Amino acid sequence: MLLSNIKFFIYEAFIGLNRSRLMFFTSIATIAVSLTVFGFFILVSVNIHSISNYMSSKFEILVTVKENLPQQDIKRLRAKLARMPLVNSALFVDKDKAWVEFKKKYTHLDLATLIVGNPLPHSITIQVVELNKIKQLVASLKKETDSIDDIIYSGDLSEKLIVFAKYSQIIGVSIVVFLLLATLLIIINTIRLTVLARIEEVTIMQLVGATNGLIRGPFLFEGMIIGLIGALGANLILHFGYQYITQLFVEFAPYFPIVSDKTVLFSVLLIVGTTGPLIGLLGSNISISRSLKL
Repeated sequence: MLLSNIKFFIYEAFIGLNRSRLMFFTSIATIAVSLTVFGFFILVSVNIHSISNYMSSKFEILVTVKENLPQQDIKRLRAKLARMPLVNSALFVDKDKAWVEFKKKYTHLDLATLIVGNPLPHSITIQVVELNKIKQLVASLKKETDSIDDIIYSGDLSEKLIVFAKYSQIIGVSIVVFLLLATLLIIINTIRLTVLARIEEVTIMQLVGATNGLIRGPFLFEGMIIGLIGALGANLILHFGYQYITQLFVEFAPYFPIVSDKTVLFSVLLIVGTTGPLIGLLGSNISISRSLKL
C-alpha cells in the first residue's frame, strides 16, 4: 500500500511539473543559484576561519629580558612562560645570533659605521594559543617585572583581526539565513502556482473522498524534486568552481592558507544536497496548507 502510494505521488508530481514546465525550470534555476551562493558563503566562512587560525599561529609576542640577567634566570623564565596555559611555545633568542641575522637581512645598511656593538637584548619569542586572549596573556607577562624589560606585540592588529573574524562570521551566517529564507519562499510560490492551476482537480478529489495525505503527497514530492535537482545543479557548480579557485591559489599564491581538504568540500556539498530537498519539502507543505487549508 505504501509503495503504491509513493509511486502514485511520484507519477502525479511529474505530471504536475510537466504541466508548468517554464515555472519548473525557472524554479530549479533560481534554487540552484540560491544554493550555490549559500554553499559559496559556507566555504568563504570556512576559509575566513582558516585564515584567522593561520594568522593566530603566526602571531608572536616578543619579550625582551633585562640586561645582564644571568643565563640561568633566563632559562628559568623561558620555562615558566612555556608552562603558561595561553602560551603555545616560548623560544629563547640569543642577542648575538639575532644581531647576525639582522645584519644579513639589512645588508644595504652600513650598520658597522652607524652602530657600535650589539644593541639588541636577549629575548623570548612567544606564540599564543588563542588570539582573542592576547590581552590576558600580556597582563600576565607584565607581572614578571623582575626579569622582563619590555613586551612587544601588535596589539591593534590582533584586536582588528579578532573583530574581523567575529563580524565576518556574523555576516556570513546572516547571508546564509537570508538565502535559505529566499529559497523557501521560491518553493512556496512555485508550489502555490501549481496548486492553483490544479484547483479543480483537487476539489474533485476532495468530493470523492480522497484523504488529505493523498492530495498533499504529489505536491510534497514536487517540492522535493525541485529542491533536489536545484541542489544537484548547485553542487556541480560548487564542486568544479571551488576546484578551479583552489587551483588558481595553488599556482599563484601557494602560501595562502585556502582550505583544499576534500573532506571539507564534501561536507559542504552534503549540506547543500540535503538542504535542497528539505527546503522543497518544507516549502511545499507550507504552500499546500495555506492554499488548500488541509
